[in-house]
Amino acid sequence: MNHFADAFPEKLRQVDLTILIPAYNEKDAIRIILDQYCAYISEYSLPWKIMVSVDGVDGTASVVEEYS
Repeated sequence: MNHFADAFPEKLRQVDLTILIPAYNEKDAIRIILDQYCAYISEYSLPWKIMVSVDGVDGTASVVEEYS
């Protein structure tokens, strides 16, 4: 469990979380990365989103679009 969340649950409810993931030719890894982030963040009751900045040509953008 998250020690911050345990110590300050009222503070956690006030947070809107945005995660920015830079991705350069990460087609083979991006789905695993997104799965792991989503699984971890979903444990907490707070608004969140993940943004992926794609700068490559291997099809990472297509995988991210399918994921969303």
